[in-house]
Amino acid sequence: MREALGALGPAARGATPALFAALADPSESVRAASAQALARIGPQAGDVPRLTAPLGSDDPYVVAFAAWSLGNLGAAAGPAVGDLTRLLERDDTDAVVSAALARIGPAAAAAVPALVEALRSESEDRRFRAARTLGRIGPAAESAVTALIVALGDRNSTVRMHAARALGRIGPAAQPAAAALQRATGDGDAQVRREARQALESLAKGAPAR
Repeated sequence: MREALGALGPAARGATPALFAALADPSESVRAASAQALARIGPQAGDVPRLTAPLGSDDPYVVAFAAWSLGNLGAAAGPAVGDLTRLLERDDTDAVVSAALARIGPAAAAAVPALVEALRSESEDRRFRAARTLGRIGPAAESAVTALIVALGDRNSTVRMHAARALGRIGPAAQPAAAALQRATGDGDAQVRREARQALESLAKGAPAR
């Protein structure tokens, strides 16, 4: 039944209340089938509260579905940012939650303190995802500038690259990073050098990079 509803796509919107309820079903297969059906139907902005509730599930598949769907809604998912932010420390869903916050963009500004903390993680993956997400939040991540300057010296080149890009996207408020970005134009990694140059250009123009 759930597979059939999913195959109908948006035409099956009327079934979404039952499918959302089934995300808490005791059966793992029922939860998975319901998430797949909802994904095909396509959650809408009005579904944000019903997508936020499953973020507390013990099932990482359900959490990933909810987080990814919220990310697809962009700024409309702003009310769920607090709940998403609390999941950044959860190892089995950190990647999808970070990606969701990045796609929510400036409306995810409340996540900035947690993302700054993630920049100090021992995990290189967590650090680069945090820097990437801060860049997508853009000027609203102004309070992360100092931490991103430190990240320009990270041992991992991907972290350094995303830190430079994030500073460029924060724009004029990242002016204190100018000296560190200038040093980064001499980085051993070509991508880091390119992002540092582009960030400096955005600072000179007085406008955030895209």
